[in-house]
Amino acid sequence: MEGVEFELLVAEHLRKLGFETVTTTRGTGDFGADLVVRHQGKSTVVQCKRYTGGVGISAVQEILGAKHYYQSDSAWVIASSSFTTAARELAKRAGVTLYDWEALTTGAIQPHQ
Repeated sequence: MEGVEFELLVAEHLRKLGFETVTTTRGTGDFGADLVVRHQGKSTVVQCKRYTGGVGISAVQEILGAKHYYQSDSAWVIASSSFTTAARELAKRAGVTLYDWEALTTGAIQPHQ
């Protein structure tokens, strides 16, 4: 599965979980976000990472930039794998939420979060 296919799969899962609007951004020049999700007047930018190893700090940095660019209320990174210690540390300090594939597929991500 390619990265774009993973983004579309994540988008479909978020729709099934009840998010009101899930929009994909353009492929290039997306300012660090792959999806913009809206629910009950709040917006969330999402960076999707299809990796086999740990997702690093750059994913968190990218989504932080996207949060400001899109003026979103929150920022998430959803990955097919785990996250590095540095990524988890920066995300915690910056208020970015990290989700692995299991969280997405088991419904641990809910619209009210």
